[in-house]
Amino acid sequence: MMKERIQYSPEFRAMVINLLETAQISSIESARKKFNIGGSMTINKWLIKAGKQNILPVLKIRSLDEA
Repeated sequence: MMKERIQYSPEFRAMVINLLETAQISSIESARKKFNIGGSMTINKWLIKAGKQNILPVLKIRSLDEA
């Protein structure tokens, strides 16, 4: 049995990005839950494609010296 694949319209993607950009939704994870968006990287890919990388969370790497 094949897994159902959901495609999101460009308008829906733009709405989610706008809500994140204007801080009406506080995080990508919150947006995923609110709109029932599957895939942990789906919204991240939308942001990158839209040139909105500044919204993506910054990965901080801690070294042993800092611990």
